[in-house]
Amino acid sequence: MADAPFAIGLILLATGAHTTAISGIVTHWQARPSALLTGGLIAVIVGVAGKSAQVPFQDWLPDAMEGPTPASALIHAATMVAAGTVVLARLLPLLEHSGTARTVLVLVAGVSTVLAGFLAYCQTDLKRLLAWSTVSQVGLMLIGIAVVPVGHRGDLALNHLVSHAMFKALLFLVFGWLSVLVGGTVVARMSGATRAHPATRALVAIGLLSLAGVPPMAGFVSKDLIVDEAATRAVDGDGVSRIAFVALALSVALTAAYCMRAWLILDHRSVVERHEALEIVQDSVTVEEVGIVELFVTSAQVDRRGREVGQAAPVPVEPEPEPEPERIPRPDAASRLGLRVLAILAVVGGLVVTTPLIDLDWAHPAWALIAATLLLMAAVAVFVRVQSLGTPYGDAAARLPITLRSRADRGLGMDGVYVALTRPVLALARLVADGERGLETGVHSTAKGARGLAGAGARLQNGTPTAGLVAVAVGVVAVGLIGISLW
Repeated sequence: MADAPFAIGLILLATGAHTTAISGIVTHWQARPSALLTGGLIAVIVGVAGKSAQVPFQDWLPDAMEGPTPASALIHAATMVAAGTVVLARLLPLLEHSGTARTVLVLVAGVSTVLAGFLAYCQTDLKRLLAWSTVSQVGLMLIGIAVVPVGHRGDLALNHLVSHAMFKALLFLVFGWLSVLVGGTVVARMSGATRAHPATRALVAIGLLSLAGVPPMAGFVSKDLIVDEAATRAVDGDGVSRIAFVALALSVALTAAYCMRAWLILDHRSVVERHEALEIVQDSVTVEEVGIVELFVTSAQVDRRGREVGQAAPVPVEPEPEPEPERIPRPDAASRLGLRVLAILAVVGGLVVTTPLIDLDWAHPAWALIAATLLLMAAVAVFVRVQSLGTPYGDAAARLPITLRSRADRGLGMDGVYVALTRPVLALARLVADGERGLETGVHSTAKGARGLAGAGARLQNGTPTAGLVAVAVGVVAVGLIGISLW
């Protein structure tokens, strides 16, 4: 459903320009914008939505989390899923000549980023939370394409693509490490995982802070530039940017919510840990008064070696052998180095905007907008913290209705929609297959009948000419000779 429109869109653009070179296609359609250009771009956007797991093709990506975590870190965080952003960045000069295509793009990306952020908050599996987060972040990249000013490159979106690759790959790999340590990625397994395994705590914190967009992380720099551009163009009266800004505001709040929720689950203290901490606090503030006379009276008499008078010497007891310490699986040295490098990049990766690789106006930030965004994120984080109090696993989403969470785990039933849409296609395919089998049977039957008829004829003819056949041949020759002589 997505690949076919994508191919059709590329064919329309190429046949109209009489070339498959991207530069030639861009040059041609810039000089001759038309309805055919709009149709081709919308078809390409449909294909990008399928490859990048955007609405209505979003459900395949969370299901792909059944695969190994390194594959998720490479394919779903850095390369394949985000590749649609690169396609539209190459065709950005054409989007500037089609307001309809830009509107379709911002609606698809805006709905995707908000819906995926909400579903990420509701997930009962933290790896699926990261998957829905990827859908939401790719929506942000596509919004960055839609709000780019005329004549500029798509560096807003590509900058966020690079930042996302840094912090999301880090999160996927650390969550994979934790899943090996605790035996799964569901909330019940992951609760308190970073407390039980402190080596992962700083890595998880860096990844979630960058994902949420907290300064000075790379995620903050790339996301803030998109929000700033959308707000600026919305104030200038651009309708597409106004839609984008509303979606971005909701996405900022939802991202802060599911990042805070994930951190509270991973850093949750168990009931035993809380009771132990409470006893320590209570012991530290308890004071008892004991008099010196009472101390001497109530204490047992001892000899000069400190043993009670009249008490037999203690029998030496052999100490019990200490149990072997449990071996906790750890990544090898190269893997740990890679995680540290990703963590460093997630912190300082935003500095790429200061290099010639990215052409963006980063030196004039909108401080008021940044402050408002951070206040919104802080308010959402406090709300999520309050909601998590008193829950078994520190899970704020446990306050939501169980039916809603169950539907969110199933992607709101989009699999059922896919099945309903494919049933008529499968029925048609079966009909065509049955017709093909019938045609093939008829062809084989005809050939078999021809072979049988030939065999019967062969049995009737033994190869010796009959008298009748000889008489006919002699008669034909005689008639021919008489005709020639009379002529």
